[in-house]
Amino acid sequence: MSISGIGAAVSHTAEAVWATPAGVLVSTFIEIVSSGLVTTPLTDAKPSIPTGGAVAASGRICTGVDSGGQTAQMLTTEGLGVFWEHVMGVAATTAAAGALFSHTMLLQRFTLPGVTVQQIKGSDEDTGDFILEVFEGGVAGQVVVGFSVGQAATLTADWLCETSQARTTIVSGSPPTISVLQQASFIDTCDSLSIAWSGDTFSVNSATLTLNRNAARNRKYGQGLTGRPTQSPPVVVELQVTIDFDSNADYNDFLAAVEDDLVLTASKVIGGETHSIAFTLHDARISAHDGSPTSTGGRLTTNLTWAAKGTNATKPGLGLVVTNSSATFTAL
Repeated sequence: MSISGIGAAVSHTAEAVWATPAGVLVSTFIEIVSSGLVTTPLTDAKPSIPTGGAVAASGRICTGVDSGGQTAQMLTTEGLGVFWEHVMGVAATTAAAGALFSHTMLLQRFTLPGVTVQQIKGSDEDTGDFILEVFEGGVAGQVVVGFSVGQAATLTADWLCETSQARTTIVSGSPPTISVLQQASFIDTCDSLSIAWSGDTFSVNSATLTLNRNAARNRKYGQGLTGRPTQSPPVVVELQVTIDFDSNADYNDFLAAVEDDLVLTASKVIGGETHSIAFTLHDARISAHDGSPTSTGGRLTTNLTWAAKGTNATKPGLGLVVTNSSATFTAL
């Protein structure tokens, strides 16, 4: 048997109780760039000194089980509702926006249960059958959104899971359904990307938005599997960008410690309507600035980092608004 990566995909299903998969998992999957979800039994050498003729350690001890890993996919305005509600910790508030719908979330603590992540590993090149593995109790501890000229925008998540079920097979005659909405709504270099902050707008060469909840596994003696991961303060929300060096304004704002809401908006025209995903970093200030321009392809560029600050319940550090054609945010 030879396994091909063709057919690899993932799906997200919200859990009513952490690490307890819903009775019926979704049958529609989304495209991925890569997926490294895996369950690994952890062992270590016995700490006792070998005796007799033994040289190597005389046995192993169990130190737990790790389950999870990283998934990467293209950033889209559709098909990621369950994922974003989990990441933001709150169900979206939906409102009509002309012919489209806007779905709004403000960052909360881990107030929602976990996510069951189904991962199709690929397909058997001989039979065409697909290999499926189901990961339970998924918590996205860190999420990174990346934009770079010449590439599609990407969305990367680092998952901490409780465990995974035994791998099963989906026969080739019943291939998984891939979300048509997600496939048609990816963001790439030819689409629009803008940053607005403190009265200025910036043309972006590359940008990386990071939400790090500092999540950690919750282990107890007598339990090989982790309990529900916990969040450790502070939650970090940062935006690192490379922009053309055409003004001293941002450097002066860095020195003056100016704070203001920053809005990063990626948009795509689909069927004559502008779909978008907009991230708001509340009370953001430039926390790092290289101060000196660098020659990039004959142009001068500079690198800077904004850090968000949570002030209150209405400005918790990060806001997200997704505008798309779906009246139900979790639609696939």
